[in-house]
Amino acid sequence: HTWTSIIGFPVMGIFPTGVQPEKMNAVAVSTGGTPREDGRGPGQLVVAATDFGDVLLFNYPTVIEGAPYYSNNGHSSFVKNVCWLQDDSRVISVGGIDRSMLQWTVRWRRGYVPPKPRPTFDRQKKPADPDLIEQERIGEVRL
Repeated sequence: HTWTSIIGFPVMGIFPTGVQPEKMNAVAVSTGGTPREDGRGPGQLVVAATDFGDVLLFNYPTVIEGAPYYSNNGHSSFVKNVCWLQDDSRVISVGGIDRSMLQWTVRWRRGYVPPKPRPTFDRQKKPADPDLIEQERIGEVRL
């Protein structure tokens, strides 16, 4: 299930207090991640691009007014568009006047199973520690 419109039932709570719909430029919904052994996934998230240079992250569906969200700022002006990578590991945001493209790492919690283990170059062939890898990334969004 995908959703890309800023207007509609599943995204009616993405407007923070005092923000009008015309200040939201785009939304994108994650696929929900890889299911755990019990068949349940970690849930879906929705990101929103604003005229204030922010990328907002909500749980999906966002159906209550004043829903909690994470606000991440990296653009110097409005954000034109946002999208998820296929594996839900990152969000890409595209700025307007600043003409920049930012990559945001999403760190899933609550039982998320990453799509594939990362290779390691250690001779003992231990799996790479994702917590150590995540610390090296820029623009990280922690959930």
